[in-house]
Amino acid sequence: MQGSGVLALRMQGSGVCYAQNAGIRSVLCSQCRDQECVMLRMQGYRVLCSQNAGIRSVLCSEYRDQECVMLRIQGSGVCYAQNTGIGSVLCSECRDGECVMPRMQGSGVCYAQNAGIRSVLCSDCRDQECVMLRMQGSGVSCSQNAVIRSVLCSECKDQECDVLRMQGSGVCCAQNAAIRSVLCSECRDQECGMLRMQGSGVSCSLNAGIRNVLRSE
Repeated sequence: MQGSGVLALRMQGSGVCYAQNAGIRSVLCSQCRDQECVMLRMQGYRVLCSQNAGIRSVLCSEYRDQECVMLRIQGSGVCYAQNTGIGSVLCSECRDGECVMPRMQGSGVCYAQNAGIRSVLCSDCRDQECVMLRMQGSGVSCSQNAVIRSVLCSECKDQECDVLRMQGSGVCCAQNAAIRSVLCSECRDQECGMLRMQGSGVSCSLNAGIRNVLRSE
């Protein structure tokens, strides 16, 4: 499945199969609830997503130069632009025709979130600041630091658990069939992170140098 700049992700039931191109650092995978498929196509450092209406989450990948990524989701009404300073953006579904519009300004992320949307949009820090986002209702906690390019987010559907481990530049994912989505990213500088889901909550434990700032939705 590994071709010239093409990344194919295929969701079948509870499993996620993906092939990662050598030039792409991180892949965000999400599970589709109606066994439909998503094709993510890479052209240079640009990312084009085509998403079916039945698919809950957005798949996006980071890039490493001055180019921008514009992702538009038909049906969910999400549109955002990503620039070189921001490593990756995690996007989740828009429910009931509502919209989320994030804006990247410097090292921060400004976003407007409607009441019906369960997930938040996160991006990594550029200036040694950390962000911890906790979502009431869905029980998702995200922890990130400047040394960690991407944030690990996941949502628990019931009392099942999921463990994601980052070791150096590799990612090990163990996904349970009951868990809706698992977002994985890799660590640039040999630091490790562990994200553990127990029930509907997420507890994050990261290595030294990571400061957390609690923020509510």
